[in-house]
Amino acid sequence: IKTCSSGGCNLGNRPINYHLDGFRKFGVDISEIDDELWMQAKSLKGTQIDLEFPSVGATINLMLAAVKAKGNTQINNAAIEPEVIEVGNFLISMGAKIKGLGTGSLLITGKKHLSGTDYTISFDRIEAGTYIILGTLAKGKGITVKNIDPSKLSSLLDLLRGIGCNLEISQNEITVFPSNSLRNFSVITKPYPGFPTDLGQLITVLMFIIKGESSLKETIFSNRFSHVQELQKMEANVVIKEDTIYVNGPCELKPATLIAHDLRCAAALILAATLSRGITFIDNIDVLLRGYENPVQKLKYLGLSIDIIP
Repeated sequence: IKTCSSGGCNLGNRPINYHLDGFRKFGVDISEIDDELWMQAKSLKGTQIDLEFPSVGATINLMLAAVKAKGNTQINNAAIEPEVIEVGNFLISMGAKIKGLGTGSLLITGKKHLSGTDYTISFDRIEAGTYIILGTLAKGKGITVKNIDPSKLSSLLDLLRGIGCNLEISQNEITVFPSNSLRNFSVITKPYPGFPTDLGQLITVLMFIIKGESSLKETIFSNRFSHVQELQKMEANVVIKEDTIYVNGPCELKPATLIAHDLRCAAALILAATLSRGITFIDNIDVLLRGYENPVQKLKYLGLSIDIIP
């Protein structure tokens, strides 16, 4: 197999050594030539892999390899994010043998053949979290997010309830009602079930309507703050000190012309634009479409005046 080096959003250093080290343990010969990876193996052999960090991507990649490897594979310090469980359940529906989903230790017995399957994927918890955070900014009768599992959003919901947000939570939907007074807060991104790094940029926007200093510490990626320089164009009182964002609110945001540097940056800038009076332009908005299904249609349904200009 020949593949190019990894891409995606520029979130800083995003090494794939956990993936490659794991593949080598399966017996894969890997050569790195310029920006290309060459990988080959006559067969994959079950092994034990001890991840230094519970990487979601590495856990999924190694799980995909293990279901076709000969013998048993043990993956320790595996990621436990719902997305890992989702992929595991999908593979099980095809006949894979996987034990320990949702724990830090996976035991996988390889199979020679997997079968076809019909499988319904779960909701996107980051997309759901985006609209829930939008609900904390909105006025009116509130915003309801349906067809979700609130238990997979516990870190976000615990934070919002703790600062005084008015939430109504049922088995498969959440309604966010307007709140008169919210308390300032500090949050740290962590692997699941901690607060997700993918919601860090968005929760920053909530800080703009709260009196006092709030902060966000990022522990997963080294370049998660691309939205800050754009928010400063809107005259937000937000600064970066090492791995932490500090906001002194409330902030009266001004419309501006902005650049979406990555997926969650784009979503955060849209949320921020709802807090300003006037028209805000966001360039490079195509990055948003990689992670949200029909976002313009949904946002218009909620009452936003938003269009993508060709």
